[in-house]
Amino acid sequence: LEEGECRFVYGDPLIRPEVFCGERVVPGKPYCLACCKRAYEVVEVVRYVPARREREEATAVRVRVDA
Repeated sequence: LEEGECRFVYGDPLIRPEVFCGERVVPGKPYCLACCKRAYEVVEVVRYVPARREREEATAVRVRVDA
């Protein structure tokens, strides 16, 4: 790979570590735009918070996790 080429690894890096995307990178990132979307995907996590008292109901809390 040359400088400025996407370093996103396709497949299993332990089996074929030489298979990189190679497209032009987004400035400041090691990946191209398409691979940045895959690598830095926003994930929503749902946590259940138990009730603290007998009369309260358990609630679900949604949290956005930006990678």
